Amino acid sequence: NRIALPILSPVGRRRGYVLRSYHGATPKALNRTDAGESRLSFYIEHKDTSIVVVEDIPSAVRAARYLNAVSLNGTECGDTDAIEIAQTCRDVIWALDNDALSNAVRLLQKHRLLFKTSRVLPLKKDIKDMDEESLDALLRER
Repeated sequence: NRIALPILSPVGRRRGYVLRSYHGATPKALNRTDAGESRLSFYIEHKDTSIVVVEDIPSAVRAARYLNAVSLNGTECGDTDAIEIAQTCRDVIWALDNDALSNAVRLLQKHRLLFKTSRVLPLKKDIKDMDEESLDALLRER
């Protein structure tokens, strides 16, 4: 009873799957990556050098309509992950769910030297749960 969402490299190559439950299973999401691959999933749609970092693929897909996006598929971003993001885009916006705001601040502080600019975008509501008007206002004003 899970949906398989592909994990995509910065160039769009599949490198694994997230098996996500929408029926209350725990854990809600299971990451299954190919050997040696990162769990980050990229949605590079714009020539802009900015990228928004979110927790999950549904939020990244919604955000990618407005700017480049990457899903951490969790709330952690190690050094190797941050380097991969920095090699893709130079300006990062950390937009983790409201309950992970302190973690977003920690990630900004830990990885800020890898990016030209780095900031936290506090969220009142998870990006995947926002209505289109609110999402448009949030990401266009960034």
